[in-house]
Amino acid sequence: MNTKSPDQQHIHDCRRLLRMISELHVRGYQRLRVIPHLYSVGTWRCGITDVDNVLSNHGALPCNWDFAHVPQHTSAAGRECFGWGDAKQASPSRLASMFLERFPDVSRRGLGRDFEYAGWFSWMLHETYPDCLPIAQGDYVELPPGGLTTIGGREFRLKPPPFGNGCNSQ
Repeated sequence: MNTKSPDQQHIHDCRRLLRMISELHVRGYQRLRVIPHLYSVGTWRCGITDVDNVLSNHGALPCNWDFAHVPQHTSAAGRECFGWGDAKQASPSRLASMFLERFPDVSRRGLGRDFEYAGWFSWMLHETYPDCLPIAQGDYVELPPGGLTTIGGREFRLKPPPFGNGCNSQ
């Protein structure tokens, strides 16, 4: 029996995607970055891209939003990460394997070391545990310059991730 409220379950399901990224970092894909944002209809979305497609003056915004460069999960999909019907019961580790299989180009570009970002990401997971999600962009959301904030059980500002290697403006 599920004892979590819908809001708690929603946050838990989205955090499973973030834990997938952590698993990918452990596997050597530390050049993968999250692009978390709040969509205008109130859904949390999280894009995943490589460091070379991330702004050189903001560590969580992409140069190119094209789906081929930034596959996106929306919280509206519930437990079906990226709309995958077979992902509902997948662990973060299984989701990582599925991501590598289904997004080979993004995965290939994300292979390599980025200890600074992987460390920041681990810190961010700790700071937002258990009831928050990071956001770097969103309609009707006030964000600190270059930084992130959170939604969920607590709202607070997060220190920004390391800059990307891509373009230098939005």
